This record gives sequence, C-alpha cells and structure tokens, in this order.
Amino acid sequence: GLGATALGGWAWHRGVEGAPAAAVAVPFLLQPVVGVGLSALFLGAHLSLAFALGSTLVAAGMVVASRGTT
Repeated sequence: GLGATALGGWAWHRGVEGAPAAAVAVPFLLQPVVGVGLSALFLGAHLSLAFALGSTLVAAGMVVASRGTT
C-alpha cells in the first residue's frame, strides 16, 4: 500500500508540475470525492447523505472557481 500511494502521489505531481496553479487547484478538490467513491464501488463502503451533500458543495465550488474573474 505504501508503494502504491507513493507512486500515485509521484505520478500526480509529475503530471501537474508544468500546469498553472489555478488549473491544478480545481481538479485537486476532486481527489477525496473520487477516493470515497472508489471505496464505495470496490470495497462496499456505505455512502451517507453527508457525503452526497459534501460532494455537491465540492462540485459547486469547482464551478465557481472555473468561471474565473472574467
């Protein structure tokens, strides 16, 4: 598990190192949502209403952040 986590973190940072910070910040917010979603899919974790509400807030924040200041 430690090696997979280290490799995944390295790959993520390597993939986004040349991108502007504003472009990387928005998808970075999806990491916990995707992680919990995958745990529900593959491990049978129970998703609560709080997860659904939190995911909705993250998605709304991403929309707001993606609009920019123009």
